[in-house]
Amino acid sequence: MSSHEAYLKSALAKYQYPDLAKRDILNALGTYDNLQPRLDWFLFNTGARKELVCLDGTVPVNYRGNRYNIPVVLWLTESHPNNPPRVFVKPTQNMQIKHGKHVDIAGKIYLPYLSDWKHPQSDLLGLIQILTIIFGEEPPVFATHSNSSSNQNRTPYQNPHATPPYPPQGGGMPLPYSNRPPAYPPTTNNYSNYPAGSYPAYPPSVSTPNITATNSYPNYTPYTPTTHGQTLSQTQENPRNSPVPQISRIGSTSLTDEQITTMLRSDVEDKIKKKLQEILAQSQAEMQTLKQTEKDLQNGSKILTDMVSKINNEQSEVDTNITILNQKTSETEQLIEKLKQADEIDIDEAIVPATPLHKQLLAVFCEEQATQDIIYYLSEGFKRDVIDLDAYLKQVREQSRKQFLLRALIQKIRQKAGLPDM
Repeated sequence: MSSHEAYLKSALAKYQYPDLAKRDILNALGTYDNLQPRLDWFLFNTGARKELVCLDGTVPVNYRGNRYNIPVVLWLTESHPNNPPRVFVKPTQNMQIKHGKHVDIAGKIYLPYLSDWKHPQSDLLGLIQILTIIFGEEPPVFATHSNSSSNQNRTPYQNPHATPPYPPQGGGMPLPYSNRPPAYPPTTNNYSNYPAGSYPAYPPSVSTPNITATNSYPNYTPYTPTTHGQTLSQTQENPRNSPVPQISRIGSTSLTDEQITTMLRSDVEDKIKKKLQEILAQSQAEMQTLKQTEKDLQNGSKILTDMVSKINNEQSEVDTNITILNQKTSETEQLIEKLKQADEIDIDEAIVPATPLHKQLLAVFCEEQATQDIIYYLSEGFKRDVIDLDAYLKQVREQSRKQFLLRALIQKIRQKAGLPDM
């Protein structure tokens, strides 16, 4: 795995999230070691090319009781894992793409898991696991027989630095599309690019001969045609070394115990796969709910933490204010006790100024206040018609002039005494 880490560190240098992408790739390669990362050119629908990292190789699939390797290539976008990869089936020369609801004629794979891709709930490991389940129900490729041995020995991507023929999005495939069912796999396996172990590289689809009441028989080598009414007792092996159905009489067939077991096993596998898909979908929904609950709890925890911090600050301020209040209360009580013990103070003596300047200021201030009172009572007398308008205006004018002069004198005395201005 260290070699993969060193290669991915260099290959993912231009990606937006290289660490997340590398972790996702290594997690998938830890389970599916038949996939290999490489840096290659990807061709878009617009004709533009971009150098992207892809996982090229095979994924194991269980189909009708046998295990096969399906060749795929997963192209990772520069924003991986925030955006889903582009997944394609990459058939060899002896394969053709089988068009279905999940695979188009260009080999591109469409899955709800890709359309609903959301990091971190979605990752490459989960995608590959979904592919193994989907391909086990509906294989995306089937075998074709080649007439030339040179074509069998040729493998795609001869030049690893050249632009690969896959995936030409929106374009045609180099192999023709056929609606016929898959044939038996050939006895020789030339898919050296994909390590297959001891099992075939792609799933077959077995066709049972169409036997009617006439003397017409299909041209299948494993069977020996006989005349009407004869019994076929000889059983030959097919290319996968499995017995073919024995035909006891024209128009009637019997199945061997092994074939019945295989069919039952296939039905059980289908039911288990459907159940696993339901469990997977339910688990993903529950996981999404739990993650949302976790997010809500984290937000609530943050709000509670802020509230506790605010309460602690307010508690500290209240404690400080209580301490200051206690100090002021103690000082006030001491002052009251001191005043109770002191002798009575003559107010007139208490306010007698000590200097001539302050005495003059006190006398002028008292006279100014008396003038203010005279103006007030003149206004009250005028309101009550005690004095007439002429007398009111004359007296108010004289008292106002006197008040102005007294205030100017007070200001001048305060300046001389060094007191602040009024």
